[in-house]
Amino acid sequence: MKIYPTRLVLKVFVLSIIFSINIPSISSAESDEKIVVKALHAALFELPASTAKHFNAIAARAGKIPEIEHMHFEEKDQRYIMLAIPGNPLPEAKYFEEYKKLEILVDGKQRIKLSEHPRLFSHDKNDYGVIRGTPTIVPLSVFPDDFVGNAHDFELLREGKRIYGPVRWLVPDERTGPIISAVKPGTGKGEVIFDFEKIYFKLLMVVLYLDARFDDPVSVEQVLPDGTTLPLRIRMVGVDVVGDEEIFREAYVDGFQTGISREVSIRLKFNKSGKGYFAAVGQAYTRYEANLVIEVP
Repeated sequence: MKIYPTRLVLKVFVLSIIFSINIPSISSAESDEKIVVKALHAALFELPASTAKHFNAIAARAGKIPEIEHMHFEEKDQRYIMLAIPGNPLPEAKYFEEYKKLEILVDGKQRIKLSEHPRLFSHDKNDYGVIRGTPTIVPLSVFPDDFVGNAHDFELLREGKRIYGPVRWLVPDERTGPIISAVKPGTGKGEVIFDFEKIYFKLLMVVLYLDARFDDPVSVEQVLPDGTTLPLRIRMVGVDVVGDEEIFREAYVDGFQTGISREVSIRLKFNKSGKGYFAAVGQAYTRYEANLVIEVP
């Protein structure tokens, strides 16, 4: 199996800390037909120019692209903060209307209008006409110089009213781990194994972003130090789409046995082989700085 310049660094999340500041909250009566957010995640990652070109090329060749769905990245190596807002499923047109109204408030003072930055709309896996969330990709240059490496408070606003948060996230830098140290073939066709090093935290969940050309994973399991395996729970949750082109399929994976070593290995099994993009995020979030191209045998 080939692995292209790839280094994926998982970052430890700080548990959400809820507190109150003087921004009006939206009432439950107002929430009908509107976005109801289930979580708000923030993390640092690096996107190389080649990956940005890949994403832009997908958007360029896709058909039937609503104006707000167009995704464009600057085609240069650049750091971003990803702001993810999984929520209640809404019809595409309604979600687009809602998304235009959303802002992130950072540390009670900096406002970031989401629709001004590249984004990926996460469609329901069973109905592409329904959207369930949006990772918005904001250049790190938008934030203060000392932003990375510190904890920050994030809130989601709709037309100035708070609808989620505040939550506190550590936005880590290079000093923290752990690291995906190796990607290699599994023991059978269509299998690939990811080895994680420096597992200092309780690994509760990983979200996999898998190139759509792999199709859905058949199963995911943890390979224990003695060579035995532990089935992991996997739930396909969404598909990132631009127009009529799929980019990623998203899966939640949990059920890990932790605290047994400083390394964790995860084996994914696929019906389809091929070469494509990959990312892993979750309650240990990611910093990644390569093409993330893997080849499944």
